[in-house]
This record gives sequence, structure tokens and C-alpha cells, in this order.
Amino acid sequence: MFSIRLKHVVMGSVALAIVVFLSSSFSGLIYSVWGARQSNQWPRIEATVTKSGVRGRLRCYETVIQYTYAFNNKSYTGDNLVFGHTGCQTKSDAELTARHIIVGQRYAVRVNPESPQQSVFFAGVVSRDTWIGIAAFIVLGALLARGYYVRTHKPKHNPT
Repeated sequence: MFSIRLKHVVMGSVALAIVVFLSSSFSGLIYSVWGARQSNQWPRIEATVTKSGVRGRLRCYETVIQYTYAFNNKSYTGDNLVFGHTGCQTKSDAELTARHIIVGQRYAVRVNPESPQQSVFFAGVVSRDTWIGIAAFIVLGALLARGYYVRTHKPKHNPT
């Protein structure tokens, strides 16, 4: 009896941990989409690129940038290329992007006027990985909902 109760407590704790993890991950994905949409309204500020390159290994690469800008007479450093994670590009795609972002050149970046340390190089753009993550959560949610429904709505067995 005790072991069955303990098993239910452990399973419930594991399920709760999974729900908390998935909820926080999903909210991060949604925040990326929201942030990208909001960034289109932010003012354009001229920034100087101080770093442009590629990092990664195997088949996951990302374009890495860094830029400096001033907002309200205060200097900031930014490194946000787009909203969301971008670490799984092909090497050639990441290199192509990095080649077009030239160190020493000045570009317009978008800066959050309410939080000037937040900026983005390509406003309004959400990484492909973010969209894939959202789609995966939708599919996973549908599968879990179906599994729950099937488990809780078993047909009653009528012995005859």
C-alpha cells in the first residue's frame, strides 16, 4: 500500500516538473515572437559592428555579432541578431549572414526605448528554430491531450 502511494507521489512530482519545464519553455518561445513584433515599433539607432563571425560544430552553427550604440547619451553593447535561438543553421548559411555584417560598418538597429540595453539587429524577425519549437509544442500538446482523453474515456467492459 505504501509503495503504491509513494509511486503516485513520485509520478505526480515528475509530471509537475515536466509541466513546469514545458510551460516555461513555451512562454520563452511566445516571448520571442512578441518581442520580434514589438521591435518593429522601436526607434532605429545607428550602431557600429565590433564582431561578426560564426560559431558552432557538426551541423549546428550560428552567426555571432556584437555592436555598440548610444541611446540617450549612454553607450550600450548588443549581440541580438534576431529574436529567438538561431544556433542550428548550416555552416554556409551562418557564414553568408556573417559576411554581410561587416566589422567597423554602421547599421541601424532597433532599441527598446523602455529598456535601452535591449536591442535587435533584424527587427521583426523570429528565428526558424522558434517557429519549429512552437509547432513541436502544439503537436506534443495535441498528442498528450489525445492520450489523456483515451486513457480517461475507456469504454466500460460489460461481461455477458
